Amino acid sequence: MSRFILKRCWQAFIAALGALTLLFFVQRLTGDPTLLLVPEGATAEDIAMLRASLGFDQPLLVQYLRYLKDLGTFNLGMSYVQGVPVWDILLSRIPYTLQLTAGAMLLSLGLGLPIGVLMALQRGTLPERFFQAVVFTGQSMPTFFSGILMILLFAVHLRWLPASGSDSGASLVMPSIALGLLTLATFARVARTAVLDELGKDYVRTARAKGVPLGRIVWRHLARNSAIPVITVAALEISHLLAGAVIVETLFAWPGLGQVAVQAIEARDFPIVQAVVLFGAVASVGCNLIADLLYGVVDPRIRHTGGAQ
Repeated sequence: MSRFILKRCWQAFIAALGALTLLFFVQRLTGDPTLLLVPEGATAEDIAMLRASLGFDQPLLVQYLRYLKDLGTFNLGMSYVQGVPVWDILLSRIPYTLQLTAGAMLLSLGLGLPIGVLMALQRGTLPERFFQAVVFTGQSMPTFFSGILMILLFAVHLRWLPASGSDSGASLVMPSIALGLLTLATFARVARTAVLDELGKDYVRTARAKGVPLGRIVWRHLARNSAIPVITVAALEISHLLAGAVIVETLFAWPGLGQVAVQAIEARDFPIVQAVVLFGAVASVGCNLIADLLYGVVDPRIRHTGGAQ
């Protein structure tokens, strides 16, 4: 088991380092942020002095090695625009993004999995067709479109919920729904497929022939045996939720990492962009690492074969 964990941790480290390296060099292709930071009418000498103070006059390789050295000491640098430590900005925004992601994931799991199981158990019936229509609608609707529709309906016309901000718990409702709709549809489809696959196996037919109630079969056997594809999708959807948070936070003026990332990209505030991507990469590979470890808990054979089949 320890060898399995070490192997997964090493793979997670390599994935995070690769993402950060790619971002570092691609980001520099967008242009020199020095020109956006100097005041209007600055002389060439002023621009050169600022560029040297930020380290942009050095070769890219030197800048990259210095960046890795700073990461090794957990130094994320200073914001070029705001002039405050990036850590302070990150720590003030992360709780909002985590609230939004957790709300969307709870909605997706709480509704998506039961809908998927019900669709599998009611295959070929009217309830399945109804839920299929709901799932396909949720899956085909872009996040920004569903968000705008909810703002128009629940904030403008009905005035039930605030259209933007983070003043109360009610402000979290629409962003969580907008972010979680696509993930909900994905969980429903995966759960339906997994349960249908298990329903066709011999042990289920044997249990049904012995008169075991269907509800007991679902909770005692199908839930565990169908868990691996659901765990896989859950790990992947964390990355999708973090990426989708950029759109949702901008649309609903939610003060999370997505909103600050958009602002930093526009201003070429490299340290903030790098820190946000670092958080996303660590969260993504961390969730995939947890999923790999859960595979071994659900199916001990995976610990000996080295991964999910």
